[in-house]
Amino acid sequence: TSLSKYVVTAIALCGLLVVTPILCGMKKERDTTHGKATIRTSENATGPAIEFAQKDCSASTKITASSGRVKVFDGELTQVRMTAHDGAAVPGTYASDRRSWTPDRSLAPATAYTLTAEAKDDGGTTTRTAITSFTTTDPQHSTTASCTPQDGSVVGVGMPVSLTFDKPVLYRDAVRSRITVHSSSGQKAVGHWFGDRRLDFRPPAFWRPHSHITVRIDLDGVTTAPGTKGIQTESVHFTTGPAQISTVDTQSHKMTITRDSIPLRTLPVSAGSPEHPTYNGIMVISEKNPTLRMNGSSVGFPGSHSADGYDIPDVPHAMRLTNSGTYIHGNYWAARSAFGTANTSHGCIGLEDTHSRTNPHTPAAWFYEHSLPGDLVIVIGSTGPTIHPDNGLNGWNMDWTTWNGS
Repeated sequence: TSLSKYVVTAIALCGLLVVTPILCGMKKERDTTHGKATIRTSENATGPAIEFAQKDCSASTKITASSGRVKVFDGELTQVRMTAHDGAAVPGTYASDRRSWTPDRSLAPATAYTLTAEAKDDGGTTTRTAITSFTTTDPQHSTTASCTPQDGSVVGVGMPVSLTFDKPVLYRDAVRSRITVHSSSGQKAVGHWFGDRRLDFRPPAFWRPHSHITVRIDLDGVTTAPGTKGIQTESVHFTTGPAQISTVDTQSHKMTITRDSIPLRTLPVSAGSPEHPTYNGIMVISEKNPTLRMNGSSVGFPGSHSADGYDIPDVPHAMRLTNSGTYIHGNYWAARSAFGTANTSHGCIGLEDTHSRTNPHTPAAWFYEHSLPGDLVIVIGSTGPTIHPDNGLNGWNMDWTTWNGS
């Protein structure tokens, strides 16, 4: 019988391709009913329906594992085989009910894949095989963005949504329009570009405590620059904790911590020396490190070979405030009398601590334990300049009119 007698049909379901028991892309599907091999037409199609995440012969497929997912309706998968163009097999895992299969890892870029799925109906009387082929996107012509904070995280109320792209974005308005930020508090977040690779979102005022925030990134197929398209569809969910704000007064050498507007504690500090004053302004804790090596040469200061340099391999309880190397951290090497009386650092904010974090009750250990990424540290009274909005996650230092204008 000529193949022209059979019908080629694709059924779109939630943006996916459901392969019914018919010919697709001139690839045969084989049914075995009571041992009899037949090719089903659309008129007498029965049995399980196999659904691929990708249409046959599609190109520029995303490299996420979900691009290789297979589902079956009215049956269960008996075997799934996925191979790259060089014959290498792609390992995957069946769902517990064997109604879906997903690759165990992301796919390789610029690679052709063939995916064969076999299924039987719920009664076990009809089996079906379906095949699809697709090619993943070329990384030279695609872009993705990494998001801070990460999905599922709990952060302080100062944490912006910060997207960093792996390639320059020239069509910034088009990209920004495909990213939405929704908060359970109803606060509206607006995106602001810092250069052509970084896009931050924040509301006019700090997030409200205990808000649930969802970031929707819908860049799949969006042209970001000539010859480059986005390949990303992703949702990121995070929650804000209490509103913790720590105010460092470099003149009184004290830091006052409030939580939800209630005074929590006042700690003695040592800030930047007159030669290396700490930045003024609103800063956000962007990361926490139990122990961190700090070498002056990595941030523009001399290393340990200079009298004004430093190289400390085990700085305890270090929390980053800027990209340029400002931290609030434990200090075990300075005289105890410095805390609360003098500013002696290269710009960091120091809290009394012990070597190797041996005492969990020091001011530095307490502050580290009671702080989240996204908590706010506000520095006042310094002779230094105000921190630039793009030096760290510190966009709060830009007025709302300017922020909203680009």
